[in-house]
Amino acid sequence: MSKSLTIDVPSGRTSVVALKSGADGKIISYGTKVKSVVDEAKRKGVDDPIIMFVPKKGHRYIY
Repeated sequence: MSKSLTIDVPSGRTSVVALKSGADGKIISYGTKVKSVVDEAKRKGVDDPIIMFVPKKGHRYIY
């Protein structure tokens, strides 16, 4: 069984985050548009980032 991971989102307006790997949960880029988040991750040297959508306050998603 895999363990759960909590990710601290840096901004209340963030709707998309990019992670380098699913193991550490460290956010490498974030924002409101997928393309800009992926582009920033690639500029930071991560060619294949893990993209996650941030639920709105009061909502929960299960990945």
